[in-house]
Formats: sequence, structure tokens, C-alpha cells
Amino acid sequence: MVTFLLFIIFSARLKIPLRSVLLLLTTVSLFTIIGSRLSTIPVSDWYDIILTGSFERYKDRYAVGGLMFGLAGLVLCQKILVLNKAVINLYAWITPVGLGIQKIGCFLNGCCYGQQSDLPWSVLYPKYTNAHYHQWIRGLIDENALFSLKVHPFSFMKSFSC
Repeated sequence: MVTFLLFIIFSARLKIPLRSVLLLLTTVSLFTIIGSRLSTIPVSDWYDIILTGSFERYKDRYAVGGLMFGLAGLVLCQKILVLNKAVINLYAWITPVGLGIQKIGCFLNGCCYGQQSDLPWSVLYPKYTNAHYHQWIRGLIDENALFSLKVHPFSFMKSFSC
């Protein structure tokens, strides 16, 4: 919401019509969601997905894939709606703000986390978070444990995943 509001406010200052801005934001959002999901699926699995029509196994999202597809949607809209390049400049500084807010939310929610760790900044996530659930599924903790084992607050291997 913060990034949408910022985009609308600064677009109004640049005198970009609200209808175009809303269409642009909708398109970029759609491309971002699709890209964040599609970028998690290995190319080798596409044949099975096409045959079954099911993406059910793939629940991860990657912010980098969303960012790339969102940028593609932005450029496409910018060309179709004949908007000036100031829209891309807005995207360039508002997107990192949005990603920063998202990562803080992911950390607080416990949906994104790294490997087990004993470092001073390691985090114990409470029951009903992804870290707790995945450790319970792997048999590392008891189902009734109130907290997960200590984990790094973000993943190095998939630093933009959630």
C-alpha cells in the first residue's frame, strides 16, 4: 500500500493521468505476482505443469523474478500508454522502498528464514511460523515446541525468496 500511495502521489505531481497510473499499477502488480511464482519453477518441470495444469507443488516466490517481470510490465505499459520516462524513474526508487518494507514484514512474520545458526543475531521463531513448521516436518523439533531452533534471519542461498 505504501508503494502504491507513493506512486500515485508522485505521478500526480508529474501530471500523469490517474487512469493511466492505476492501469500501470495493476499491470505491474500482475506481472510481479506472475514473475515471482514462475521464477521458482525449474524449466525441466514445465512439461509436467502443462500436462497436469497444476502449480500446486510450487508455493515459493522470488522477489527477483517479480522485480524482473514487474519491470517488463512497467516498460510494456509505458510504451502502450505513451507515458514519459519519468514513470520508470519513479519505479526505480519506489521499488527498493517496497522491497525493504516487504523484507521487514517477512522477518517479523517468520515466513522467510535461513539455515540453523548459533550466531548472536540468530532468531527463534514461534509456533505457526514457516521456520517452526518446516523444522517440525523434518523432525528437528517436537510438534508442541513453542519455538523453532535458532535460524539465521534471512537465507543466503535465496536472499530474495519468501
